[in-house]
Amino acid sequence: MERLSEEKWSGYAAWIAGVARWALEEEVRTTPKPGLVDLGSNGAHLDMNAALFLKSAEALEPYFAQAAWMGMSLNVSPEALFTLLRRWGKWAEREMYTATGDVNTHKGAIFTMGVFCAAIGRCVHDGNMDMESIRTLEQQMVSKQLQRELETLSQREAITYGEKNYCRYGSRGIRGAAINGYSEVFEEALPILKEGKRQNKDWNRVKLQVLITLMSRIEDSNIIARRDLPTLKAVQQNMRDFLAQGGAYQETAIEKLQRMDREFSRKNISGGGSADLLALTIFINRITEELEIQPIAETGWKIGYALNDTTLFKRYIMLRYMVAASVMIAVILFFALFFICNYYIVRPVFDLHRQIAFVTSGGLSKRIHMERRDEIGSIAKVINTMLDHQMEISYRMLHTQQDLYEAELKEKENELRILENQVNPHFILNTLQCICGIATTYNAQEVVDIATAMGKIFEYSLRAPENVTLRQEMNIVQEYLEIVDIRFENRFIWDMDIQEELLDARMPKMILQPLVENAIYHGLEKKGRGIVQIFCEEGEGGLWIHIWDNGAGIEAKKLEKIKEFLQDEREMHRISMKVKRIGIANTCLRIKNFFGSAYGIEIDSIEGSGTEVTIHMSLEREERDQSRFCQ
Repeated sequence: MERLSEEKWSGYAAWIAGVARWALEEEVRTTPKPGLVDLGSNGAHLDMNAALFLKSAEALEPYFAQAAWMGMSLNVSPEALFTLLRRWGKWAEREMYTATGDVNTHKGAIFTMGVFCAAIGRCVHDGNMDMESIRTLEQQMVSKQLQRELETLSQREAITYGEKNYCRYGSRGIRGAAINGYSEVFEEALPILKEGKRQNKDWNRVKLQVLITLMSRIEDSNIIARRDLPTLKAVQQNMRDFLAQGGAYQETAIEKLQRMDREFSRKNISGGGSADLLALTIFINRITEELEIQPIAETGWKIGYALNDTTLFKRYIMLRYMVAASVMIAVILFFALFFICNYYIVRPVFDLHRQIAFVTSGGLSKRIHMERRDEIGSIAKVINTMLDHQMEISYRMLHTQQDLYEAELKEKENELRILENQVNPHFILNTLQCICGIATTYNAQEVVDIATAMGKIFEYSLRAPENVTLRQEMNIVQEYLEIVDIRFENRFIWDMDIQEELLDARMPKMILQPLVENAIYHGLEKKGRGIVQIFCEEGEGGLWIHIWDNGAGIEAKKLEKIKEFLQDEREMHRISMKVKRIGIANTCLRIKNFFGSAYGIEIDSIEGSGTEVTIHMSLEREERDQSRFCQ
């Protein structure tokens, strides 16, 4: 049996086949369907899914085109047309099984949709494109043959599910629906579909309403074959109850249908016959809406045309893309011309004007950059020469003013320090002693320990001479670490290794405590636990005191800035005067003032691994003149 070539089934046959395929795809996309394959569930079918149905619909499209072409071209009776069509139906079944891997996805649709494709093809040929003509022709094609098959079924063995159901229950299934002209489709399903579209209801819910109506009415042989006749009756009653509650248009319809889908899948219930008739309803509705046949006056001829909104929409989209592409090309050309004019004509003049305006407003460090050999370039060179002279004079004046300002600022700072030192700090010590006494009364030992340690640190900071020993500094560090242990509940480990002979080394006071505090605050506190090590080493260059922690470390860029900062005494002095706290700038500056510029602080760190701060100072054990520490 030769397959119809694509050249022959172009035109009406191809369009009818395309609509048939689209209707089968729309049936699959209808979601959720109780017990049936849809986009969200495989229903009661373990061997099927939505992708398989779409593949099957694609494989059947040539068969639908063949059926439509036969209806239009073969000059035979409707009954003979049905006989020929059934032979092609066997071929279509083989194509379906090949595409799906021997899974029956559309066997019922091959019969139903094939018959109506042929009937519509014959109606196109006859020029009678209305639903009643299509229905009448379908009945003329199938009624006699199917009735004879049912009457003679007792004389042969039942093969299909429909035949077995008829022998057991008397249910005529799809054959009965075909003999009756698919009354459920034409008299109930199609009006519901058209009314839903007229009211602009959600397309998926409209299809679900049609499906539920069909399941409540037809004798679905698929349900009987999978279960039994009482199950079919129960399903029909469930669907009637669902429709009575508002059907697919009720607010909770989707949730109810999803629960029904899970129940049907568990009980192996699948209304495949109803799904085929849903596809048929969608197919006939679109055919009758889009295909028109009108008589031509005084000729006896008729003209037919299909208003395919999909094709029209695709062409509209193509036209829109072409217009958009044309506009974009025009815009690109416009900007290209604009760029050329701007770059070679407008931009040099504008750039010269902008640079002149900038330098005349105070930007002495800027120069006009015009790599041109014309008059504009000459003007730029003259202006740059003038700016060089002006900048030289301005720098001289600026340095003079800066020196005068710094001298005045230092004088003001010294006056401020004298005033600050006049403040009597005894009330702070008295307050700490008061707190300690109250804490002792209430047996708050931790508060007593903290207040005592703070009092010692504060008294050392105020009353100790500027020139102290390493031993005194380590004692203050011990007091501070006792406060840290109380605060952080001994989560940190302290490791101090100082040789006895180095403990008499002289140094400025309050050098170690701020650096240890930095190690805890910026390093260990961020990680929650860790170690701080303090150790010394003596060398030819003096004494090195190392404070190491395994805390959070410092980012590479930030570390580089800190290193540059520690090399700039001028900047450190400015920061120490501006920020009134003992930080790394103040500490490093005091070491340099005490021992000389060759000494100070070095810092190394690896982000995420820890930080090491190294104090480099001269090793001196003799008593020094205290007057040098009066800053």
